[in-house]
Amino acid sequence: MLSWQVSSSDGGSSITGYNVYRGTSPNSESLLTSLSAVTSYTDTSIANGITYYYVITALNNAGESGFSHEASATIVGTGTLKIVVSATNTNSLIQAATVTITSAPAGQTLPPSSMTGSDGKVTFSGLVPGEYTYKVTANGYEDQQGSATVTAGQIQSSELTLRPVGPSFNWVLLGAVIGVLVTAGVIGTYVYRRNIQARRVKP
Repeated sequence: MLSWQVSSSDGGSSITGYNVYRGTSPNSESLLTSLSAVTSYTDTSIANGITYYYVITALNNAGESGFSHEASATIVGTGTLKIVVSATNTNSLIQAATVTITSAPAGQTLPPSSMTGSDGKVTFSGLVPGEYTYKVTANGYEDQQGSATVTAGQIQSSELTLRPVGPSFNWVLLGAVIGVLVTAGVIGTYVYRRNIQARRVKP
C-alpha cells in the first residue's frame, strides 16, 4: 500500500486529487491511476518477484504538481508449510505434538508454536519463501528436528517421525552392573563354603 502526506504548500488552492505513476525501472513511471483527495492507494495489479517504482503528483485548480520522491517495492509472495507427525513404531499419527519453527529466512518473523490435531498435522501459512527448520516434541517420544523449503504460492508438506522414549541407558547399565555383582557374590559364597567343608573333612 502506498501512502503519503498532504503537502503544506498548495499554491493557494486546495488539493483536489492525486495521480499515481508506476514503472518497473527507476525514473520510467507512467500514469497508473487518478485519485480523489485521499492519502493512500493499494496497487492490486502487481506480480511476485518484480520491483515496482512509484511517484505521486498532486492536483488542484492550478494544475498538476511536480513528481514526489520516488519510492520502490519488491513484491514477494508467501507460501504454506504443512507438517505431518507420526510414530516410528506404529506408523500412527501423533496428536498434540508441539511444533516450533526454530529458524526462518530473513524478513520472516518466527510464528508461535502450534500443536498437531487428530490428523497429526499442523499448518503454518503466510510464510516468506525460503528454508525453514522446526522442532517437534511430544509426550512419550524423543524430540526431533526437521527442515523444509517453502515456495511462494504453494503448500509444502514435510513429514517427521518420532521414536518412542526407551529405558534410560544409565538404568540399563546400572542393572547390568548389579547383576554381575550379585552373581559374583553368589559364586564367592559358594567357593567359600566349599573351602570350609574341605577343611572339616581333614583328619
